[in-house]
Amino acid sequence: MVAARAPSALACASAGAYAGGAAGWGRDPAEVPPAAPAPPPQAAPRPARRAAFFLPEPRGELQVPESRAFGGPRHAEKRALRPARMREDVDEEEEEALRAICEKAAARAAATFTAAMLQAPEPRTPPPPLRTRAAEAPPRDGAAKAPWDAGQGDGGLWGAVCLHRVAASPAYIRPAGGLAMTCSGGQELGIDLETLQQRLEQLITLLPPLRGKVANMRPALCAALLRDPQQLAQRLVQCRTALPHVDAANLFGQQPDLLLKGTADLVASVEAVARLLGTDGATMQALASKHPRLLDGTAVEEVLTEMRRYVPSKDPRQALLDDPTWLLRLERGPRRLGPHPDDAC
Repeated sequence: MVAARAPSALACASAGAYAGGAAGWGRDPAEVPPAAPAPPPQAAPRPARRAAFFLPEPRGELQVPESRAFGGPRHAEKRALRPARMREDVDEEEEEALRAICEKAAARAAATFTAAMLQAPEPRTPPPPLRTRAAEAPPRDGAAKAPWDAGQGDGGLWGAVCLHRVAASPAYIRPAGGLAMTCSGGQELGIDLETLQQRLEQLITLLPPLRGKVANMRPALCAALLRDPQQLAQRLVQCRTALPHVDAANLFGQQPDLLLKGTADLVASVEAVARLLGTDGATMQALASKHPRLLDGTAVEEVLTEMRRYVPSKDPRQALLDDPTWLLRLERGPRRLGPHPDDAC
């Protein structure tokens, strides 16, 4: 058995140094409490910001920098640059007199302004009536009034249109049939309002889609449709017999002037456009019911010509049959607009 060796002097010195460094000389390291952790660094408190919209600035004397104050260095430099005759100091009495003069002038200006504001406005003369060349132009025939004269009664075009629009207002609508009384159409036909009301009811009974279009219809067209409702009924029957695939109500409701054409003319138009587009009569009748403009052979030829120029990769006839709205997009109408400007070049 090996005997325990006594600690050497160096070991005792090392232990004492450790104990002295950790908890002081002469103390046991086990008796020294552990050091507390250092607190985390805290940011410096931000200065409180005053709400500028709620806390007004304290009102005190205006603090002027010394360089800008009266008598300061900057002011002295400016005074040194002035001419000698302007460097003299102003007398206090003279300054008081000048201040009094300024106050009196300000009071006089304020009184003048107040009196001008309280004064009643002067009556203004109305401007002269507008003079136009059309209103001052002489009549065409020398006897009748100009057609744009709205007050000439029944004889003028503009007067008839005005009467037609006024008669189509809700004040002239009767509750029995909800029809607008077209005064100009009745005046052109020479019938009274009662007869006009009856014929309007007969027309709406034949073609219900015309109920909302009578008020916006041209007076001449309205008068032609109301001239003989019985004849219109016969034309509708003949059209349905000759063109069985045509929706007469939709066709004549969109384009009422087709009622004034004879049945033979309608059949000829349908056959001509069908040959132009290379389709059968039944298909053409169905398309014409939805797009009455297809019955205009001249317009269809124009559109086919334009489609050959704009869409050369497609068959224009088949494209127009698939989408008849091409007729509205490409139709120019030389009969209404004149020749194409490119043709003159």
